[in-house]
Amino acid sequence: MFLESVIFSRQRLGDALLAQGSATEAMAEYRAIRDLCEPRLLKVDPSNFRWQELLTFTHQRVGEVLLHDKDSAGALAEFRTYLSTSEEARIRDPSNSSSLYDVANAHEKIGDALREQGDLAAAFERISGGAQGRRAVGR
Repeated sequence: MFLESVIFSRQRLGDALLAQGSATEAMAEYRAIRDLCEPRLLKVDPSNFRWQELLTFTHQRVGEVLLHDKDSAGALAEFRTYLSTSEEARIRDPSNSSSLYDVANAHEKIGDALREQGDLAAAFERISGGAQGRRAVGR
């Protein structure tokens, strides 16, 4: 429980730093969360949904910071990992609306990165698919 408190504090700090325009410092917080979650998820308890959710969130946030910093290739890689981890969570629990939302959101984020790279057709397809997924979830 203590570790989760640390992670949530770092998450809030990263979000606050990002809101203030301190993307580099926010990135450090998000990567620290990833470094705390990934080993536990992969080695200690790969079935722990909460750790999976935290890791998924981290890939989303790192991708957003990279996209903000005009690193669309790096952002695309993070968003694809975000999609992959979201899909894994959805498969484990198909009734979980958070996982369904994350899958839809990940498609939209991938579309954002593709748009930045100039691949407008692929971006449109991803963003449209994400919007359909959000409607299906009701968000």
